[in-house]
Amino acid sequence: DVVDAVVLRWPDGRSRGFGYVAFAEVDSVLAVLRERHVVDGRDVDVKRAVPGTNKLFVGGLPQAATAADLRDHFEAYGAVSDAVVMMDPATARSRGFGFVCFLPGQEGAAAVATALEQYDRHRVRGKWVEVKSAAPTHKLAGKEAQGAETPASSERSSADATPPVATPPRR
Repeated sequence: DVVDAVVLRWPDGRSRGFGYVAFAEVDSVLAVLRERHVVDGRDVDVKRAVPGTNKLFVGGLPQAATAADLRDHFEAYGAVSDAVVMMDPATARSRGFGFVCFLPGQEGAAAVATALEQYDRHRVRGKWVEVKSAAPTHKLAGKEAQGAETPASSERSSADATPPVATPPRR
């Protein structure tokens, strides 16, 4: 039932302490949410991801692109709260896409709208990159989700429902 899984990492390769797991069926998500989970001997909190409407998917990144490059480019549109380039844990190479989050609320929504309006003008390290909303298509279209996918699976599909997120409990 698992379609995709990713652990978010800092540029130096250390885990950021959370990740996303995508499931083919919503029933699988609900089953996972009911169970206790242990990863590497540690209890983890599993939550359904809350989609951020002020979040952009950035695809076609050059291999050398960094989160700082994303932040530098998108700060022209508004205050960036987070930027991440997705890395392949097996090779430590960029997966060629990332995400940029703007502040919540109207300010962030305006930044997303402006960035999306300038679709043809986004260049990171001299290369044109594709910028799309990372909001689930069912939110954009006002429809129910068919399955559950992670933002990371936007590489294959622009739909990303709300999968569970595993994070270590705070101590």
